[in-house]
Amino acid sequence: MFKKDYCFSFGELRNQLINDVLLGSGIAAIPGLTLSLWRVVILDFHPLMLVHTILVVSIWSLWIGRKRLSYTIRAGGLLLILWIATFAALFQLGPVSDSKVFMVLFAFTSILFLKQRTAWLLIGIFILNMGLFGYAAVQHWLVFNLDYQNYAHHPSTWMITIWNMGVYSSILAYIGWRMVQGLQAQSETNAELAEHLQKISGSIPGVVYQLLLRPDGSAYIPYASDAIQELFRVTPDQVSENTSKLQAVLHPEDLDTVISSIQESSRTLTPWQLEYRVRFNDGTVRWHSGSAIPQITSEGGILWHGVITDISDYKNAQQLKDEFVATVSHELRTPLSSINGAIKLINSGVLDAEYGQQKEMLSIVETNTERLLYLVNELLDFEKLEKGSLGLQKTKFHLKPFINECIAENQSYAEQFSTNLQLKACNDLEINADKIRLKQVISNLISNACKFSPPGKPVEITATVGNGMLHITVTDHGPGIPKIFHEKIFEKFIQVDSSNTRKIEGVGLGLSIVKQIVEMHGGTTWFDTADNVGTTFNVRIPL
Repeated sequence: MFKKDYCFSFGELRNQLINDVLLGSGIAAIPGLTLSLWRVVILDFHPLMLVHTILVVSIWSLWIGRKRLSYTIRAGGLLLILWIATFAALFQLGPVSDSKVFMVLFAFTSILFLKQRTAWLLIGIFILNMGLFGYAAVQHWLVFNLDYQNYAHHPSTWMITIWNMGVYSSILAYIGWRMVQGLQAQSETNAELAEHLQKISGSIPGVVYQLLLRPDGSAYIPYASDAIQELFRVTPDQVSENTSKLQAVLHPEDLDTVISSIQESSRTLTPWQLEYRVRFNDGTVRWHSGSAIPQITSEGGILWHGVITDISDYKNAQQLKDEFVATVSHELRTPLSSINGAIKLINSGVLDAEYGQQKEMLSIVETNTERLLYLVNELLDFEKLEKGSLGLQKTKFHLKPFINECIAENQSYAEQFSTNLQLKACNDLEINADKIRLKQVISNLISNACKFSPPGKPVEITATVGNGMLHITVTDHGPGIPKIFHEKIFEKFIQVDSSNTRKIEGVGLGLSIVKQIVEMHGGTTWFDTADNVGTTFNVRIPL
């Protein structure tokens, strides 16, 4: 197949075509030379026959040495052979020479294998030579000693004329066909390449694009992958003429920064890179990160090749991390400060042991140490859950004593918030679960409820079994969960109040740990809430 013969570059195609012209001309020249030699019967021997022989040998030498000879030598040699063959025959035979067919082949070969300016120059010189030759013949400066009547009636004359016209026309047609096939194969390859590039760009997380800044200052997007619809809510066609629809979704606070950064990149031809926001009509704000490499076009414009990705999740994670660091710093600083102050007072000797002042300070140390231990354990448990290294150790135990134990262990914590724990309902039967982890779930839910319970209002607990499911609820009568936190309340590091001056302690991992432990048991967790009424957290685990 033609498609397999080429690497689809223009240089390789042209190199193959000139070899085809040499081979075709060499094959055509052998019968032509034979017929020409028959003219000895009519014209006797002429130097033209020797010239023909030399030219045929030269053509075959160029073709045989095609791998060793450069493209320039083969192209120049072929044109020189055609030039000599044309005018040598004209000088010998005059206007009746059938070598005039080489004029067309010479012009075709020049255009195909030479630079355009050089080709037109050679064609012009060739035509000028023909004009001078005709003028010389009219002025009788050239004399053709030829009996045209006898020459015209000889069969060899018509045979060689027909042969040359037919064969060289066939060569031109063949070369044209080869060129069309090459272009078709190149077109198919380009289409396949475009399809592959489209698939590749579609798999890249972001928009692969080109931005062209015209010399007049206007800009448009010559190419953008389909992901532009997801990132900017516009189609590639909508930005193929101008970038007005893209500018319309840029955040007003970032618009000038984006424009000035692009202008700076165009002025210095340095890579463009920027993080900026987009804001859509529904109020949604997303963070994007863009980077591109500029280049100057032949028309004097600037063309950037680049990628834009959505980094909103990264920005949110970064914000959560910053809030988490601030929260942990706050949670660590407070008990450590208390511990440090109490120890300094004890060591100073100013406290009166008889009046229990040292005991009071040691009690503060104990309380804050427990708080630190709880914080560290929560962080370690969360890390194990994230890595999947926290396994379950299921055992059989009775539900009611277990729930009472959980309530007793957290009652003193509830008293710190002027609330108390009430068991509203509980089945007394045996269940199979990880006792330690299930206690961790209930304790986290209880402590969370206590933090948001108004003073004097109880935290209510139920633990019932039905249809093969254990259903646990923990209810507070607090302000409820704001709507903006409904979808992410079980995510890590999420807190309703994440400021450093908040009244509610914690690092925002408790509910995330609850959710993961419950799911490890094959269960689900959810909440029901109402403003100024309260919140109920539900845990359902299959037995």
